[in-house]
Amino acid sequence: MGFIDLNATREHWQETRAANVINADQDPDAFMAESASYRYKKTVIKKTIYPFKWLHKKIISVRHVQNIAWSKDSVMKRLLYTVLILFITAQTGLTDDKNSAKKILAGKLDAAIAVLQKKNMDKQEKDRQIIKIVTPIFDFPFMAKLSLGRKYWPGLSKEQKQKFSDLFIKRLEASYLEKLSLYNDETIVYKTPVQSGRKVEIPTEVISKDKLISMTYKLYKSKHNWKIYDMEIEGISIIVTYRSQFDQILEKGTFDDLLLKLEAPENK
Repeated sequence: MGFIDLNATREHWQETRAANVINADQDPDAFMAESASYRYKKTVIKKTIYPFKWLHKKIISVRHVQNIAWSKDSVMKRLLYTVLILFITAQTGLTDDKNSAKKILAGKLDAAIAVLQKKNMDKQEKDRQIIKIVTPIFDFPFMAKLSLGRKYWPGLSKEQKQKFSDLFIKRLEASYLEKLSLYNDETIVYKTPVQSGRKVEIPTEVISKDKLISMTYKLYKSKHNWKIYDMEIEGISIIVTYRSQFDQILEKGTFDDLLLKLEAPENK
């Protein structure tokens, strides 16, 4: 079967239609018959030509769908690679965070112990220098707030909060100096830190010839650096311990009673 000359076919029927239009004034019936014949033949031509156009459109549509599929596949691969890279980066960041917190803590403790081991310095001066060293890594105001908790802290006035914080921080400093004295001649072992989001727990062990004391430092990442917000000694949180004591006082007495207790030495 030969190819159809589409251009010649169109010219032929255009000439026929022009002749029919001219004859319409002379013989309307003949014009209608010719018009019907023209429409039939035009339909045949369309059926002959249009399948090729339809097939062409289908081919284009298939290619378009393939391109979309390939594009989606490419996007998914890129998304997968991006997620994988972000995951690896996040894990690396967490490791860096843990190590950074551990390094900061070790640096502060080593500096404080170096002061403790000075033979030619009295206790008062040692305490003053140690507090100066460790204060930047402790968030004492936040620890004061945690010790009262949501049950009592929000109900205090600004003056009460300040008074309580001042007394509680002094109590914490005295308590920490007492605990730090355990590190005098012992060996400190820093165990693997455990991180959960912006918080890190750093277990340590104070080892001597006849005893081992475990102390865990709990830190959170502030805007500027890592800060200690709690400590556990042999698994007992100092914040939870203080909160329990304060709850007992406030359930039976007043806030002023609590301030009086804090003003008194801790062993009384």
